[in-house]
Amino acid sequence: MSDGRSLFGGKVTISGRITAWLIILVASISAMQTGVPPEVSTQLESPDWSIRNAGFESLMALPPSPEVETALILLLLREDPLQAARMRNTNKDPALDGEGFGEYFLALSGTVNQIAENDPARPGVWTALFGFPCVPRWQGTYDERRASCLIDVMEGKESVYPRGQTAEDLGKVLQDERDPKKPHHLSPPEVAALDRIIRRELRDRDDEVRSWACFFVAETGTLKDLPVLQRIAKTDPAARTGEDGKVHYWIREHAPRDINILRARFTRQDWAERRQSLAIKADEKPSPDIDTRRIAFLLREDEEFANARKQGFSAPAYYYDYFEYLNAVVIDVLAIADKNPERTDVWPALFGYPDVLPEWFATHGDRAASYFLAVANGRKSPYDRATAFEVLAETIVYERDASTQHHLEPEEVIALDRRLRSGVKDADQKMREASDALHKWLQGETASPR
Repeated sequence: MSDGRSLFGGKVTISGRITAWLIILVASISAMQTGVPPEVSTQLESPDWSIRNAGFESLMALPPSPEVETALILLLLREDPLQAARMRNTNKDPALDGEGFGEYFLALSGTVNQIAENDPARPGVWTALFGFPCVPRWQGTYDERRASCLIDVMEGKESVYPRGQTAEDLGKVLQDERDPKKPHHLSPPEVAALDRIIRRELRDRDDEVRSWACFFVAETGTLKDLPVLQRIAKTDPAARTGEDGKVHYWIREHAPRDINILRARFTRQDWAERRQSLAIKADEKPSPDIDTRRIAFLLREDEEFANARKQGFSAPAYYYDYFEYLNAVVIDVLAIADKNPERTDVWPALFGYPDVLPEWFATHGDRAASYFLAVANGRKSPYDRATAFEVLAETIVYERDASTQHHLEPEEVIALDRRLRSGVKDADQKMREASDALHKWLQGETASPR
C-alpha cells in the first residue's frame, strides 16, 4: 500500500497527522523546489481561498508535469480541513460559506482523482483524496484504498464520516469482493480480515454499527453465524420509542429478517438449477403434459417470489437474471391461459405472481374476482387480505364501466360489493381500514387509494 499505510495488519494509521500549518510550509518549500512559477506559489499560500482557487486555475493552465501534480496534491491536503469543517458545520470563516468554495473543492478533488487513476501508487494522493479528517470516496473503483480509510474510522481515526455509515460501506466493500460478477480489488487474506472486522462489529458499542453488521453477516456469512444472530434477536439493548409511545428494541425486531436471509442462502435450491430442469427441448411438441410442467413451475416460483418479497429481495440469489427467467415462465403460462382459459390450475399460478395481475382484469375479470375473493376470505397467497380487497374494488370498477367488456353477472358484482362493505366489521384493523377507504372510493368520495 502507498502512503505508508498497512491495510489489514493491525490498526491502520497514516504516518503522522499532517497539520494545516505544516501543509502550508511543505507546499511553500515544494513550490520553490519543483519549478512552479513563484507567482503561482504565492497564490497557493494565500489565506484567501479565492486566491488559492486562482492559483489552482493557474496550475491547470501549466503543461502537465510531476511537479504540477505534486502541487495539486498538496493543495488538496491544504483544503481538506476546511471542507471537513464545512461538512461538520463548524466552519468559522464566513468566506467559505456558499457554493463557491464547494465548487472549487470539487474541481480540485476531481483533478487529483484523475492523478490517482493515472498513477495509483503515487505517494500522498490517497491521503489527499480520502480527506482530513477522513472522508472516503470512490466506492467500487479503489476498494483497497477506500477500505483502508474506512477501517481507520472504525478504529477511532478522527473523521466527519459517521461510524454507522462506515460500517455500511465496509459491508458493501465485502459484498463487492464476494460477488463473482464484479471486479475484485482485495487479496483473499484481506477479504478474510475484512470479514473478521464485520463480525467484530456485531459487538460494537454503536447501535447503527451493530445493525449494519447483522445485515452484512446475513448477506455474506455462513450458518456458523446463526447462533450469534439468534442471541442478538433476544438480547440486543438498542431501544427507541416509537410513534405509538412504546419502546421498541429495533435491532431485535430486525434480526429475524437477517436470520431468514442467512438461512435462505444455504437452504434454497438455486434458481438456475430449477431453470435447467424446466428447460423444454426444441424438438418437443406442445402437449398438455408440458403445459402442466410449466404451470407447476410457476406455482413453485410464486412461493419463492413471496418469500423473497418478504425479505426485500435482499438475498444475493436475486439478480436481474432471476427476474428475466421468472418473466419467461410467466409469459409461457399466460399463453397457456389464453389457449385454454378453463384449466383450473392456470389462474392460481398466474395470480400468485403479483406483477402480472393488473393488465388481466379487463380480459379475465371473472377469474381474478374468484381468486381474490378466496384470498380475502383467508386463502394462502403472496397477497395479503387487504390487497385482495383492493383488487376486488378495481374489479368492481371494471365491471361498472360501460366502456369495458364485462365478465361477471350483475348479481356477482353486487355480491363483491357486499363483501367489500363487510370488511368494516373484520377482526383485522388493516382490513377494516382498507374496506372503509375502498368503499369511499367506489362512492366517488375520494381518489383511488392505490
